[in-house]
Amino acid sequence: MNIDIEFFDDEPIENLITCINFKMDKVIYFGYESDMTPEKCNITKKSLKKICDIENVEFKIVDKNNLDKIVEEVEKVIKSETANGNQCFFELTGGQELELVAMGILSAKYQLPMHRFDIVTGKLQVLNENGGRRIDTLVQARKVKITLDDIIEMYGGAIDYNEKKSDDYYVNSEEFECDVKNMWQIAKKNKKRWNCISTVFKSFTGYETSETKVSVWSKKVNSIVTSTQGVEEYEVFKKYFYDLKNIGVIINVKNSDGKLEFEYKNKMVKQCITEAGELLELNTFYKYKNTEKYKDCKVGVNINWDADVGKADDGVENEVDVMLLEGYRPVFISCKNGKVTQMALYELETVANRFGGKYAKKIMVAGLGLTAGYAMRASEMGIEVDNEI
Repeated sequence: MNIDIEFFDDEPIENLITCINFKMDKVIYFGYESDMTPEKCNITKKSLKKICDIENVEFKIVDKNNLDKIVEEVEKVIKSETANGNQCFFELTGGQELELVAMGILSAKYQLPMHRFDIVTGKLQVLNENGGRRIDTLVQARKVKITLDDIIEMYGGAIDYNEKKSDDYYVNSEEFECDVKNMWQIAKKNKKRWNCISTVFKSFTGYETSETKVSVWSKKVNSIVTSTQGVEEYEVFKKYFYDLKNIGVIINVKNSDGKLEFEYKNKMVKQCITEAGELLELNTFYKYKNTEKYKDCKVGVNINWDADVGKADDGVENEVDVMLLEGYRPVFISCKNGKVTQMALYELETVANRFGGKYAKKIMVAGLGLTAGYAMRASEMGIEVDNEI
């Protein structure tokens, strides 16, 4: 059997990276009691089983202040495993200085292969040769596909699909993507006003005759328009209305007998027009997805903080506008078509750090840009700002 020996790390991906890339038979983690909690061990075992199909896992607690004792405990394992004819490999991606010293001592003594991974690039780094005895020559390589669901579950959460707003049928449709891009061309000319136009369409909800059809008295239309801040004039609304009609997302228009009747092309188009910010989220999703840089892409992701792995419950939830997976790194994107506040920056930082740790990428898509002060704060928090949308 091939045995992966490593020190338990706070970053879950570091604890799984070798097993994702090589067919290991057993994993033995050494760690400190304060770090290797029962909850984290349980999550790690479940992730190893689900992602890597490894069930043989052991967790051994060592004294973080005693190098000799660490060496002694690890050496016991090496002797036991090699006596059974197993090959041991030291994984140094995680771990702290004292632990790494212990592995270095034992690697030299027993001529054991050592390696680590660069999580950002995904590249294997072989740390000693031992006459060709290295993991990539002795163990079958593989490339297990991981998803955003896997990443979130590694951190003890779950994506709650019961709260999903977007319909995958439309999101994955080239026709709908084209509609989104066409609508965005209209909206981006004046992003602030688009929010106000969305408010007008939202006000028509009470006059629907079906999920996508609206029938409202012309006098009421005028009343809603003139009372909506940022629109206020019927001609302003009319321009947007007929622009949307001309690109085919508003159809079957009748404006006669004192009544305006129309139909949204489909329920997702309706959502884009009536929900302020929805269009920016979807346009951002397609923009990043179409770079083909990311392995997994989702829009409107609800993350449950307190869920058992794979089972969403009624715990604390956060919505992430767009999520992507870049190699092994989750990317968290927040989209704001209005002003970006300090709270919006903190929310993005909090959820990204909680479910992506030090490898998470954080991006703020700001339709109206950021003030100089908030731009500086975003930079300090490691948040990239994308105004080119």
